[in-house]
Amino acid sequence: MNAPELCLDTSFFIGARLRVYPPDVFGLLWQRLDQAATERRIVTPDEVLKDLKKKDDDVHKWLKERTHIVLAPSDAIVIAAMRILELHPTLRDNKPDASESDAYAIALAQALAIPVVTEELAKPKRPRIPDVCQKLGAESLTPAAGLRLLGFTNL
Repeated sequence: MNAPELCLDTSFFIGARLRVYPPDVFGLLWQRLDQAATERRIVTPDEVLKDLKKKDDDVHKWLKERTHIVLAPSDAIVIAAMRILELHPTLRDNKPDASESDAYAIALAQALAIPVVTEELAKPKRPRIPDVCQKLGAESLTPAAGLRLLGFTNL
């Protein structure tokens, strides 16, 4: 088993599986991601799995079949995620059941000293994962950059 190399956020799974790299066209990519999951080179916080349950059945099913990469937060990660949300409340929508998965992805990535992979783009007026990572000295990557880091080229 390898040490985790990337922490994947909700937008990675939804964007990659549904919009950018659908499995019927990019089957090899999903085989390689499955191998990376088996080797535990990729991880995600359990908040992402909860988030996906509300958003898309296919993406949720794929991740649920790979729960060995879905990490429950330690007390330290919960505290870090709550602190991130205090400092950067725009990571959470203003809804009663708003997801906190972005903060958990950042906290988990920081704890493991690995990048967060997200489809989100920097938005200085409404900071998202790339903005918050930059302020915290953490690294965020686009999906393509994350896949390159895993060595996924010429797929």
